[in-house]
Amino acid sequence: MVADGWGSTGDGAAARQAAWNGSPDQQWQITDRGNGRYSIANRSTGLVLDGGGQVPSGSVTKQWTWGTSTDLLWTFQPTS
Repeated sequence: MVADGWGSTGDGAAARQAAWNGSPDQQWQITDRGNGRYSIANRSTGLVLDGGGQVPSGSVTKQWTWGTSTDLLWTFQPTS
């Protein structure tokens, strides 16, 4: 399963899981925004993943137009 933007172009649209099919809706560009933080933009729509701020575990990840909110920034942690 992969993250899929489903071609949604409106702020607040959900990023959903889907089986890999290679479409641009399932391709994401990671951009270094400094200080160990990154934005993750959908190749098809240009919207970035939005964590939504203070939300409970299991909440839907939204897509949003890039802006200054820290909700649009992500970090990566190494695995062992």
